[in-house]
Amino acid sequence: MRVDVTCESCSLDVDGTLQEFKSFFLPPDTAHKVTASFETGEVAGEVSGAAGESKSLSFDAPPPPPDVVNPDDPEQQPDNGIIFGSDGKRRDVSKKPLPPLVTFIGAGVTGALLIGSIVSTVDVYARADDYEGAADKANAACRADPGSSNCTTLYNKANDLLDDGEPTEMRTTILWVATGVVGAATVIIALTLTDWSGGDDARAGVARDEQASTLHLQPLIDPVRGSAGLSLGAQF
Repeated sequence: MRVDVTCESCSLDVDGTLQEFKSFFLPPDTAHKVTASFETGEVAGEVSGAAGESKSLSFDAPPPPPDVVNPDDPEQQPDNGIIFGSDGKRRDVSKKPLPPLVTFIGAGVTGALLIGSIVSTVDVYARADDYEGAADKANAACRADPGSSNCTTLYNKANDLLDDGEPTEMRTTILWVATGVVGAATVIIALTLTDWSGGDDARAGVARDEQASTLHLQPLIDPVRGSAGLSLGAQF
């Protein structure tokens, strides 16, 4: 039995054996499975006949599944942020996960910390001037009369001013460090994670298709105790 197969850009398999040509002979009086393999999938058919007969089969390539990449189709190649996963499906990674609001919040927090740092620095210098003035008076009084009550009083006053200035210096240091950290984080977020395209998702601050991404920045400043800190929180 002779079999003639018509198909375009396909490979043929008959009963599990690859066929080199599209016309071939098969044992008669037996059903044979003929499979045509295309880039988009496989199509199978069955053929049987008597000795001396000729059979014709025709196969058309199946349509590609939706959103599946054909590696030989130039129009489906990666372009401008489109990548293909292991399943061959398109995934748009050009859109960044955070809305501009996050950058604006970071800039606002950085500005607030910067103002606090400057004010605290001015306070440190003012306290230093007060301490130096009190120390000069105490030194002068103690040199004039080392055992006098005035010497002791002025010395204690200068020492109290020194003790009061130490928390202020610590607070100032923390504020400047926090300003640098938040400022650097804001710049990184603005350049690498913020979607500046102005799309609906960015304006609404809504996450993209897969999962929401949010960032929380909150300074923790306690002027009374002379301490400061920074609370950073993120959800991806």
